[in-house]
Amino acid sequence: MFKRYWKESSFFRKRLSTTSFTKNLLYSKRTESFNQTNFDKSCLHFLFLSKRGTLRAPFAEAVLRNRLRDTRYEDKLVILSRGVTPVYDRCTVDTRINSYAHLSGVIIQGQSIFASPKDMEKADFIITLDEYSMEFAKLHRLRGYLYPFAFFRPSDSNGFVEDAYEYNEDKDILYKEIISSIQFGCERIVLSLLPTLQF
Repeated sequence: MFKRYWKESSFFRKRLSTTSFTKNLLYSKRTESFNQTNFDKSCLHFLFLSKRGTLRAPFAEAVLRNRLRDTRYEDKLVILSRGVTPVYDRCTVDTRINSYAHLSGVIIQGQSIFASPKDMEKADFIITLDEYSMEFAKLHRLRGYLYPFAFFRPSDSNGFVEDAYEYNEDKDILYKEIISSIQFGCERIVLSLLPTLQF
């Protein structure tokens, strides 16, 4: 499955540019559930959320930052990641994923940060990587767009990005799945979501 979604495959590029995805994206932006307000068009805030904020959200932040380097969007977006479970606030991020930096091109470091009311208020786009963070965002979102990360994954994927702490599967395979899923989703954000924004 890892190779199935890996970016060198023709499948990767084909799925990123499908007309149906773009139509669904534009439709979702017109519905109340995504609730656009008056944005500061000079700089948009993207907020990735995950249950703990120790792996998936900070990794997605790092991947998107890296992808936007030297593009016209680099200075237009503020990209942050947060956790939604208070007990994990200030926990060290899961640096085990850094052993796959040769695949991802990024590393993560530092500590998780619990999503504060200020974080939620400033976010123009909230992207949730699991069900826990989706429910949290539904309760605490004040404005802007709310997208499940599953929206940016392949149509035949299993929804949200797997939680490395809740599966007893081979960790090597699981971490590679997390990397490929997040890379695919972030690429789709860049190719299909960002071009629809007005700066």
